[in-house]
Amino acid sequence: MKAWPTLGGFSCQASSRGSALLLAMLTLGFVAAWSVYALNQQWRVVSVEAAEREGQQAQWLLVGALDWARLVLREDARSSRIDHEGEPWATPLREARLSGFLAASAEGVLTRNDAWVEQLFFSGRLIDLQSRLNVTNLLGDKDIDPTARRAFARLYQTLQLPEAELAHWTQRLWEAHHAKADAQATLPPQRLSQLTWLGLSRKSLNKLMPYITLLPERTQVNLNTASVEVLSACVEGLTLANAKAWVQARDQQPFENIDSIQHRMGAAAQSVTDPWHSVQTRYFLATGTLRDQDREWVVQAVMQREGMRVKTLWLDVSLSDTTQSCIRDQGASC
Repeated sequence: MKAWPTLGGFSCQASSRGSALLLAMLTLGFVAAWSVYALNQQWRVVSVEAAEREGQQAQWLLVGALDWARLVLREDARSSRIDHEGEPWATPLREARLSGFLAASAEGVLTRNDAWVEQLFFSGRLIDLQSRLNVTNLLGDKDIDPTARRAFARLYQTLQLPEAELAHWTQRLWEAHHAKADAQATLPPQRLSQLTWLGLSRKSLNKLMPYITLLPERTQVNLNTASVEVLSACVEGLTLANAKAWVQARDQQPFENIDSIQHRMGAAAQSVTDPWHSVQTRYFLATGTLRDQDREWVVQAVMQREGMRVKTLWLDVSLSDTTQSCIRDQGASC
């Protein structure tokens, strides 16, 4: 019988078997690693699909909440000639489990037995945008409107902001709206955040945000809903102390019209006039928040009410603080 040649005291047969065993173990390791990778990829795909499906459901729910907001505004228009903070539309929806709002869906898309829906919490509110100073009111035919400019100046003074900044960005605002077509011209802002294009600092904008708005047309300030700061800004000669007295008076009995304001509030209300002041509102901001244990979706929509018709001007749905957003059709209405 022929013997296998040896090398260093080990037979070539043993060396061949060792190599085969090493190769088999290496192959098995590769197969196991690939299996783990494939399972992990499959799990990630399933997780992504689930997250996308839940995100779509969240958007459907939030857009559905806007239908509720439109219904509330239509019913308010049917039952009241004025708008004030004692009405149903002004009552925020405190955070509660969404399952408490939902009945079984006829299509079976969302039911009370849906485990994910049971984890959801919803809150929302309607905000009167005419309770604020409107940036669009600054735009006069030939220059910045002086009455609106003085109102913003008084607000700047109340908030202790630099008035030189106000002069700068308001002038650039007028120029942006009246500039000829030019690649270097500043675009007119469509949102409050875009006022920083005109030189308004982020710090000042954050302070101004609760008191100003940017609407597509000039609007009156609703004196039934305006804050103390806005009242003292939009009514010439009205001090903060007098503005607080106005708020107390309207809380007891809302103002019915301009004449009633002048009659009830006396000399301090003599500068209240129809072109700048009102007790009715046409523009509202609807906001809603939907959250589960890990994520939060927020919807914001500007709504315009004309009689019984409520139109959505723009709609934004965002996930937490990410930049993902969905801008809907600006002509959507009901």
